[in-house]
Amino acid sequence: MSDIPGDLDEIDRKVRVLKLSDAELAQARSALSAVIFETSDYWLKVIDDELLRRELFPCL
Repeated sequence: MSDIPGDLDEIDRKVRVLKLSDAELAQARSALSAVIFETSDYWLKVIDDELLRRELFPCL
């Protein structure tokens, strides 16, 4: 079974991603694409998914 505090931490991070503006998401994606972040694939996917959702469903 997964660790509850870890799950809550991940949910909190995802909620923060949802609250970012389009410009902030673009900046975060740019920053996470830097060579220094080797394990950022997960958060790049979260950001890409949110940008795609906003593009496809702008009213949500």
